[in-house]
Amino acid sequence: MPEQLNAGLQKLNLKNPFSIAGSGEMAEIYYKETTSSTMNNARELLSQNPPTGTLVLASFQTAGKGRLEGRKWFSEKDESLMFTILIKNSDIGFALSLFPLFVGFCISGFLEKEFAIKSAIKWPNDVLVNGRKISGILCENSSGYVLCGIGLNCRQSPVQLGQDNQYNIEEVCGTDAASCARHANAGSDTLCPPPHSVTCKARAKRAQDRGNGVSIYELTGVKPDINDTLIKLLDFMKENWNFPADRALQAKVPARRSWYWKDVVLEKLHNKGKKITFYENLHENPKAITGIIEGIGPDGELLITDDAGRTKKYYSGEISTSCR
Repeated sequence: MPEQLNAGLQKLNLKNPFSIAGSGEMAEIYYKETTSSTMNNARELLSQNPPTGTLVLASFQTAGKGRLEGRKWFSEKDESLMFTILIKNSDIGFALSLFPLFVGFCISGFLEKEFAIKSAIKWPNDVLVNGRKISGILCENSSGYVLCGIGLNCRQSPVQLGQDNQYNIEEVCGTDAASCARHANAGSDTLCPPPHSVTCKARAKRAQDRGNGVSIYELTGVKPDINDTLIKLLDFMKENWNFPADRALQAKVPARRSWYWKDVVLEKLHNKGKKITFYENLHENPKAITGIIEGIGPDGELLITDDAGRTKKYYSGEISTSCR
């Protein structure tokens, strides 16, 4: 039976691959059936100075969120893998800004290894299959840790993922929704009111994208066990990371794990070499830029060559799904 802890968390009897044998450092796996957000639960564990790999898993989130304001992670109970893992900054071994891309690499590689699913990595924090979202990543830095929230669609049917495209723009825009819908239907580039500050057309596209998800079940016909999927994904992460417990091994195979995964991200980068619309300064004075995605810089920044032939670096922003 799982051990009951404060704040409704249970300690699951699952072997976490991040636990270091013989060191006494046990990276626990905590569980809460229903929670507002596993990110919130994980943040409450920081005062305990948990070892890297400690995580909180949930069956259902009432307020799971995405990277940008207003974004939410929607999933029915027991249909998605939803967890937040705690990583000490000192254990990462590369620029913190690269971490979401590393996790994207791990999810993409895991899907291919376990389910023969080929996927692309959308900068900075999504994994797509044929343009449809199968996984989202959210990273925050707090108190010397990276808190990495991961959502992976596992068991949903197309109907559960909203493939009928019955979306509600008010849930996405939230402010002056009727006006926003009119602008979007007219193909207008009018800005949504604060705090959104991106075009109504872009907000409408995001709403449609909510109905553009895909799951492991839809792609393979297999409904994977959530706990088994979690452990196998953690195994893949640890195997492909220069993790402290493996430093003796790393001395025998120098440098490989410090760089090779970045090359894979570049190979799998969604829309690389294609013309896109990029929105920068989303929170203040948003600006739309059209250009070609060239790749990713050494710190994870997106490289775009604009219509004038200038290649620039962007550290935050949003890539539109298409450029018209």
